[in-house]
Amino acid sequence: MKTAPRWAAIALGLGLLAGCSGDGGSPAQPGGPEYLPNTSPENLLANLITAWEAMDADGYAELLYGGEQRAADGAFYAPFKFHLAAGSGEALPDFWVQSREVAGCQRLLGGLAGAGVPGVRSVELEISPIGAWGPMGGDAIGGDAIPTGARWCLCEVQAVFTLKEAYGSDINSWLASGRGTFQCLPVPVSGSEEWRLWKCWDETDTRAAAIPGGPVEKSLSEVRSYFAPPPPAYLPNDSPQHLVQNLVLAMQGLDPEGYAALLYDGSALATDGERYAPFSFSFDQSVDASLPTAWSLPAELACQETLLGEEPGEGVSGVASLTVEPTASGDWQAVAGGEVEGDPCPAEALWQSFDLELALVLKVPVEDAIIGFAALDAALLYCLPVQVAGGSEWRLWKWREVADGTRSAARPGFVKRSLGQIKVLYGSDAIVRCNHAREERR
Repeated sequence: MKTAPRWAAIALGLGLLAGCSGDGGSPAQPGGPEYLPNTSPENLLANLITAWEAMDADGYAELLYGGEQRAADGAFYAPFKFHLAAGSGEALPDFWVQSREVAGCQRLLGGLAGAGVPGVRSVELEISPIGAWGPMGGDAIGGDAIPTGARWCLCEVQAVFTLKEAYGSDINSWLASGRGTFQCLPVPVSGSEEWRLWKCWDETDTRAAAIPGGPVEKSLSEVRSYFAPPPPAYLPNDSPQHLVQNLVLAMQGLDPEGYAALLYDGSALATDGERYAPFSFSFDQSVDASLPTAWSLPAELACQETLLGEEPGEGVSGVASLTVEPTASGDWQAVAGGEVEGDPCPAEALWQSFDLELALVLKVPVEDAIIGFAALDAALLYCLPVQVAGGSEWRLWKWREVADGTRSAARPGFVKRSLGQIKVLYGSDAIVRCNHAREERR
């Protein structure tokens, strides 16, 4: 999703979930680093430097916009994201959502060891604005609506990470330097206005180069990738059973990129040498006539990017955790009739029915009482084998919802919804429609 302009920023985005959506002011702890009031973008940038050099993960987290708090214009917006530099690694996504930020921040600023590298002992950070802070133009960036009053600043950035012990050929530090932009937005706090970091982008040259007698030069994205939590331990997609297990891992791991990779997009050849219609999700309208009949792959991906990306939905906060328990009802079997949902079906496609129990915990309760949603449904899952690098893998092709229409009580604090009812809350235009509705009520 590299839709940012070329001036997009080098980012210092390592968030901690707790505190990102709070109403508190500048971070402060007895005996801790001295922070300025977050009453201007300039002070916000100064506090960012203070937090990193003090290795204060909690303090840095409080500088980020978490998406669970109204901005100064009264609307909710997508939470903070860190967009990685191009070429940071094929296994890395275009951006990191908040859940990945949490563990990475705790490890890097906490001095813990990363993936094959020692821990960081200290950070020296310089951020030098090239120009003045200015208003952000346009309606959206990176697929997210731009808040009213948001501002940006082009900066030169340099960070030196001193390691706890030598790494590689007696290397004891890394240098990350580049040029970029920081984007922030105002939020109301206790009757006044404060600033939060909203988006960061890293477009640093990622080619490593040893500096004689000095540190190894890397991009900030490369350094941070060492400390990012690994994606779920996915199984090879060599069977329908593994495919379903990977779906569970992706959903519970809040991994939208991993989830997307499991869906058939219509471009790969099936093992019979033909291409077929891409993935679709069919809703059960028997419990809610307002639900759509079905939606296509783009709508599903947009939904999961929001839902698994922990962003606010329509009238609800982002997702704090998600548990999914599918129980097979019967065996995998061939599709009869040659069509599914009106689309021609590959001869080698298989389907199976599952009883599905899902529990979604919200970051912020709804109406101060509802902490999440529970779904007790059935799912008819259809999958097909595709040609991959001389072999074959399985992809999810169709998902037909069979909702449980009974009015059984959900667990305490949870409201019972069908999976379809939950999904539409996080649909592609849910945030826009929600914000428009709020504006009309104001």
